[in-house]
Amino acid sequence: MLANSKDLLLGENLEDCLRAISGLRVQTNYSLQKHTSFRIGGEAELFVQPRDLQAAIKLSQVLTARHVPCTVLGGGTNVLISDQDIRGVVVGLSLGFSYIREAQIGSEAYRVEVGA
Repeated sequence: MLANSKDLLLGENLEDCLRAISGLRVQTNYSLQKHTSFRIGGEAELFVQPRDLQAAIKLSQVLTARHVPCTVLGGGTNVLISDQDIRGVVVGLSLGFSYIREAQIGSEAYRVEVGA
């Protein structure tokens, strides 16, 4: 992570601030077609993919502090994206949050966690 989190929140260039977050993939003018089951959609001004929870938390802090419009995209099924470009940041959760975890609780009950 950054040595000084205040610099991340208050820096002038959003793209540079996002690129400084460890565990966050950042792409500009990124086509969203490959992230939907219908293979349609325009470009994201900024498309980011957190690889872990820490990167997602830091991303949320930056976007909130800067009042940046944010669209969250899970696995891309059951979603239609306009052919017009999407301003702000699109957060793709399929990179670090695509999982299914099961844990038995007691003899018959299960706890299940599912990511995007």
